[in-house]
Amino acid sequence: MYVYILCYWLLTIRERIACLQVTVECIHSNLFDAVEATHGGQIDVLIFNPPYVPTDSEEIHGDGIEVSWAGGIDGREVIDRFLPKVPVRLESAATSLNVN
Repeated sequence: MYVYILCYWLLTIRERIACLQVTVECIHSNLFDAVEATHGGQIDVLIFNPPYVPTDSEEIHGDGIEVSWAGGIDGREVIDRFLPKVPVRLESAATSLNVN
């Protein structure tokens, strides 16, 4: 499953995945809302490339390109909201990679 918050980026990802001839479910959402709705909240492998640029808090809730880099106060708002939820979502033998 590939989850991203920007619709137009998902279209690009779907095209690239189709070229690879693999099956990947692409969902427009924030990560955990989509996982809850479709997979009972459990994840085997999680790769998280969070936005980390310091911005106003309002920018992290937008629907434009800025959500891809807007990290909120000190650049950590999204990360700090995300990380406490990870252990609850990972299967017992799962892996998490946070990319910055």
